Amino acid sequence: KSTAGSHGLIMRAQACKPGTLFGAVAPNHKMVRRNIVETLMRESARLGIPATYRMSAGEVDLLNARIQLASADKPQSLAGPNWAAAWLDEPANMSKEAINECILRMRSDGLPHQQVIFTGTPRGTRTYLQELMRKAESWPSEHPGEPNPICAVIAPTWLNAKNLPKGFIENHRDVTFKNDPAGFSNFILGKA
Repeated sequence: KSTAGSHGLIMRAQACKPGTLFGAVAPNHKMVRRNIVETLMRESARLGIPATYRMSAGEVDLLNARIQLASADKPQSLAGPNWAAAWLDEPANMSKEAINECILRMRSDGLPHQQVIFTGTPRGTRTYLQELMRKAESWPSEHPGEPNPICAVIAPTWLNAKNLPKGFIENHRDVTFKNDPAGFSNFILGKA
């Protein structure tokens, strides 16, 4: 999931106006370093795109753009300059206020359409993230002719099973969904 998020952000950064600012946000500082920085650097190297991590600035510099790194544990600290796009890793572990603050920063003209990329493990069916996805589904009928600013790409965990540690899916089922077998079928196996 993190590779998909970093790839999406890097590719958008290559298509933007020079100097455009992007955001990459995780629930806490440890996850920013472990998930976001590591996958951005690994994916940019795999793509052959030069990237520099500037720890003191909290940014990753790419050819055309800068990616501002942020933690969602203090939503008010997310206010700041305009972003053309953002990647939120594990948004189910972020507050509604933090997600909204990130969405409000989508004001840059560095890309034709601002976009937020969400990657992570869903947590139940009545979360704020689920509410946003329902808005995405209803957008075409409520706003005919306007481009949909919300796009969801959802892939079930079992599609990635060969890359996961042995027993991961079974353990996840037993721990996370022990009281919700339907939730396991819907979110892990991708079945209705």
